[in-house]
Amino acid sequence: MSHSQREQERYATHYNLRSKDKHFEMGEKVLVLMPDSTASRAFSKWTGTAPVVEVLSPYMEVAGTGRHFYANKSREFYVRVYVMLCQYLCCCA
Repeated sequence: MSHSQREQERYATHYNLRSKDKHFEMGEKVLVLMPDSTASRAFSKWTGTAPVVEVLSPYMEVAGTGRHFYANKSREFYVRVYVMLCQYLCCCA
């Protein structure tokens, strides 16, 4: 095995340690990374809670906003328990 093949395997092994396969089901709520007016990804914003309306492929979905997005530009939306509790207490008081 050549040096370049060994290094390629080492790079792939290191990358795959923390990589995850993302995919979403229809109806799941997601946050979508929307680009800002700049070209930098650092200034992009997570916009939120759009349900997945359609799954086009294992790595591409359509959100409730009507836009197509890749799974790596999205993340699952988790509802905070204390927010729900505060809303419940405010409504019942």
